[in-house]
Amino acid sequence: MANTSRGYPYPVGTDRVADGDNAMQALAEKVDSQLGYGICSGDAIIPAPGTAGASASVSVTFPVGLFTQPPKVVGSVAAAVPSAFYGVTVSTITTAAGTTLYGSRLTGPASTIPVQYIAHGR
Repeated sequence: MANTSRGYPYPVGTDRVADGDNAMQALAEKVDSQLGYGICSGDAIIPAPGTAGASASVSVTFPVGLFTQPPKVVGSVAAAVPSAFYGVTVSTITTAAGTTLYGSRLTGPASTIPVQYIAHGR
């Protein structure tokens, strides 16, 4: 087995074919350790806030084991709601398991708020 200039292992022609699984495992572990973080994204629907100035929330769960520490999370409104202005914020209490997205109706008629989020480890 040899290594690239950045230290990623790869098999060479003289390696035994039977050791191929070891070479793949070593490469996967090296990539995993170099990245050092997870990333996920998704869609959610925040229930319709009642009156103008009101807010509602939705809980989002991250894939089990993806993060070992609370990730950084960003959320945004995914689609325009006719005649309305909505805002989205992320909970200040985000855990490795999930977070809460809050939506506020600033103007316009009550409507659910489609949101998208992305979370990435540190």
